[in-house]
Amino acid sequence: DEGVETMADIGIVMLDNRIPRPAGDVGNPASFDFPVAMAVAPGAGTRQVVERSAEGLLPALTAAATGLQDAGAAAVTTCCGFLAVHQPELADALRVPVATSSLLQVPLVLQTLRHDQRCCVLTVNASTLTDAHLQAVG
Repeated sequence: DEGVETMADIGIVMLDNRIPRPAGDVGNPASFDFPVAMAVAPGAGTRQVVERSAEGLLPALTAAATGLQDAGAAAVTTCCGFLAVHQPELADALRVPVATSSLLQVPLVLQTLRHDQRCCVLTVNASTLTDAHLQAVG
């Protein structure tokens, strides 16, 4: 598939941007001590994903994730937590586990807290992280 690099157990769907990806960033293969494969979702620019809730990008995201799966990835993730808005659709579209965002951990964290405690989510843009993103991850 176009855009899929050397296959590995974990596939990462990347945004269609050119931002620095230093070691430690999920978009830098050197961040992992095992091989990962990456595929860009065409049209998935930073603004489209973060500011416009990835509207209209589900086909491109699904194609990138499916390409990674079909190339042998045992699981697929993404480089941007704002893609959480498409977690249910991507999970339904693939045969392998999909984790679009660290927001998937919020329901688990909430279960560990007292009823009067809250979970804090740090984000690049609080004004565009909506209830739809949180609902999509449970």
